[in-house]
Order: sequence, then C-alpha cells, then structure tokens
Amino acid sequence: MRPVSRRSAGILLSIATILVLLAVSGCAGRGVPTATPVGALQPSPSSGGTSAWSGAAATPATELDRVRAAFDEAAAALTRRSLAAWHAALPVDGDASDLKGGLDALYTKLAAVRPRAVRSVVEPIPGRDGYYSVSIVGGLGRPGPPDRILAERVLQVRGRLGVVVALGDTSLSAESSPALSAVRVVADDTPPAVAAQGIMAFHRPRVAVIDDVTVVYEKAWRQRAAELAGHAAAARAHVAGLYGVDTEHPLVLLVYGSREQVRDALAAAPGVIDPRIKYFSHPAARKAHDLWSPTDVGIIAPALNGSESWAPVMLQHEVAHAYTLGWFFDTEHAPDFLQEGLAVAAEGSHDWSALKAVLAHGELSPAVRDAIALGDIWSGRPTEDVRVLYSAAGSMVDFILERWDPATVRRWVRAVADSDLSHEEIAAATRRHLGLGWAAFEAEWREHVERLP
Repeated sequence: MRPVSRRSAGILLSIATILVLLAVSGCAGRGVPTATPVGALQPSPSSGGTSAWSGAAATPATELDRVRAAFDEAAAALTRRSLAAWHAALPVDGDASDLKGGLDALYTKLAAVRPRAVRSVVEPIPGRDGYYSVSIVGGLGRPGPPDRILAERVLQVRGRLGVVVALGDTSLSAESSPALSAVRVVADDTPPAVAAQGIMAFHRPRVAVIDDVTVVYEKAWRQRAAELAGHAAAARAHVAGLYGVDTEHPLVLLVYGSREQVRDALAAAPGVIDPRIKYFSHPAARKAHDLWSPTDVGIIAPALNGSESWAPVMLQHEVAHAYTLGWFFDTEHAPDFLQEGLAVAAEGSHDWSALKAVLAHGELSPAVRDAIALGDIWSGRPTEDVRVLYSAAGSMVDFILERWDPATVRRWVRAVADSDLSHEEIAAATRRHLGLGWAAFEAEWREHVERLP
C-alpha cells in the first residue's frame, strides 16, 4: 500500500520536535527545581589545602561531559544487554519508583531488539539548566542505518553530591574519582507522544533475522512475523530481478500488533494514517538528515486476518517501495502515481478489470498527466477510485518495462518527478527518455492495457 513519504516523515518529525519544545517550555512555568551542577571538589584557599573543602560549581562543559559519559555507559550497557550496567550508569534520584520503572522499561524494550553499536546523543536544552535531550541510536541486526533513532527522552540530570572525603586528601577531585563525577536522573519530562515513538510503541518487542530480513515484531504475533519475513525475502529477490536494484543493504520489517502502535511509532496525529492501509513503507528515523534506502516496511498484523493469502503479493508491492523510494530522495517531487506504479508493477498478480472498464468508456478521472501530478492519491477518494489509479500507474510502468527496460523506467520516473509536473514538462520528459510524444505514448499505453490479462 501507500508509503509514508519523506514529506510525511518530515511532518511527523516536526510534530515530535514541537512536542519536545512544548514540554521544555512547560517545565519553566511549573517551578521545577533546576539541576545542581556537579561540584568540582577543590581545597578551599582558606584552609591552605589541608582541612576544608568547597564544592565549586563545575563549568558547563564539564557538566555536559559528565552527563554524556553517563549516557555513553548506558548505551554500552544496551549493546552488552546488561541491566546492572544500565542501573549503574543511570542511578535514579531517591525513591522515584515511577522514574526508575520508566528507565527500566526503556532498557527492557530496547534490549529486546538486540541493537548493535548503540550510542547516545546528548544535548543540553537551552534555558533549562540540568535538562537534556537524549537520543539513543544504533543499528538493528545487520542492516543500516547505523544511527537509527531507537528512543528519545527529555531528562533532568544532576551531579551526585554528598560524597564523604577524608580531610587533607588533596588527591581527590571529581575528575579523578568516578564516585564524585557520577550523575543521577532526577526527572523524565518526555512528552508521551515522543516517549512512545519507534521501538517503544511495541508492548513486548522481539527481533529475529530470517533469510537476511530483520523483523521486529510484537511478541504475540511471532508466527505471523516469521511467515512475513519469508515472504519479504522472496519479494526482495523478485524486485531485484525486475528493477535491477541493489539489495546489498538488507531489509527491516516491522510487524505491529495494532493500528494504534503504528500511530504511536510514527508520532502520527489521528487521521494521518489512512485506516484502509495494512501494509506501508517509510524511511527509517535517523539522527542524520540523509534518508536511507531501503526504507522500512511496516505491517499491521491483525489487519491481515482473513486475507493472509495476499501477503506474498503485498510484500512484493511494499518491498518494491522499499528499494525504489530512494529514486525520489533527491528529486523535486515524489508523485504518488509514480511510486505506486513501481510497486503495483512488481506485484506479479493484479486485477486490471476495473481499469480496462474505465478506459473502455472514456478517460481516467483525473486524466493521466493530472493523476501523475497528484500529491496524494488516497485523500478524499473512495477505495474503488484509488484502485483504478493504482492500476493505471502500475500498467504504465509495466508498459515501459515491456517496451524498454528497467534502466529506462528509472530515468523516466526520475525525470518526471524532477520536473514541475506540468503537462508540458511531463511530455518533455517522456519524449526525452522514451522517444515518444505524449499522445503517442498514451495511445500505446492504452493498447498495452487492452492486452493485459
């Protein structure tokens, strides 16, 4: 089905960013105690350096270094899957059981998917001493990207003070003693919509690697996840043969236990994800701005009940998205019509009867070039009309594959997508890459549709 485009992903990221900023600004109005800087213990000048100590405030750089070091240790604990090391890296202030439980849940869910090369990205939040934006990033299985965002948090962190030191021991300092440089987590101010993103949307996430497909799934859907991973592996081979795409980068499959989990994972507002969608593709959330190919494939496991036999065909559709969405990463536009055309043509089994009936009685609505320029095929259209547009797009790509070759398909869709999508520019791209004027191209495409089974 329809992929979540790079533009949609950008909107979702903007939602998350706004929520974080709202949370931070909200802290300022609630009188939340500010963080106490870690004391850099030094001999007091009045004592001659022998019998009295003062807790001089650490410089902001030193404070940030200590917080980053603590989260680096926490990231290493995740890579090693050591809960004890996680607790040691991120001790909780006092008896805050809810806070400890939240951090434990964070560890439990992330450790369950066995991330590799985990690291933390910690930045202070301007205007709020002691508050930090923390991103935990890493890889899933063998596939990239290596900086996939696994979870994000807004945490208040303080230095751990009150350490008893021997009078006159001038060798002790926060820099030389780990006990004096440790930090503790005081509060978690992460907005719920941000806290539930990504892996955290799963209730009991698990991971498996099947035929070089990494599948993250809800534990209750283990059997279905295994079957879907097998279908995805077969689909990958099919798509590679059809379009000549590079499948060196393996595929990540996300099998969700509910539509609500998908909404949480993508930080999507209600209504953003069309309720008719069961399968979808979307770029992995990364710390870097660059998009990664292949994109992830998401599946709502219970939505397949009663239609399991369609899974192989639908996985060919979605895996085609995963490996061809990258064709549009650097184009001016990423038309749904072209994206869906590539995916439908990869299905291998498609019902063309509705399209044939429409063309037999006249024109598509909207007309072909207007359909290519649509920003969203789904919005405001009944399912029957969407299916006709999908079929038109798929048959057009199938026609170009049959008449020319995969390399020509790629050049044509990229040229059209990189144009202003006007009738004139679409026709110019068609003449440049296919050698046909638009009228001739459309006439030959219609003849191709008539020949389809």
